[in-house]
Amino acid sequence: MISAIECQLALLQGDATEASRLLEQRLADLRRFGMKAYIPQGLYLLAQARQQAGRESDALAYLREARELATAIGSRWMEWRILTALSSLSSQ
Repeated sequence: MISAIECQLALLQGDATEASRLLEQRLADLRRFGMKAYIPQGLYLLAQARQQAGRESDALAYLREARELATAIGSRWMEWRILTALSSLSSQ
C-alpha cells in the first residue's frame, strides 16, 4: 500500500499529476481494506493535489467528502485541517 508520505512528497515536489495518481490508488486500497480512519486524510491530500493542478472545484468536492467522513468517524484533528482548507479555498 502506498504511504501518505509518498503522496505528500509528490505534492511537495510540485508534481500534482503524480500525487493525484498515488492518492487515487491509496484511497482505492484504503476503501478496499475498510481503513476508514485514513480516508479523510487521503481525500484532504487529493484535494491539495487538485488545487495545485488548478482544479478548485474538484478540490472543494474532495474536501467536502473528507469533512463528512472525518465528522462521521470523530476525527477532530482532520476535521479542523479540512475546515481550514475549505475556508481558504472558498475565499479565493
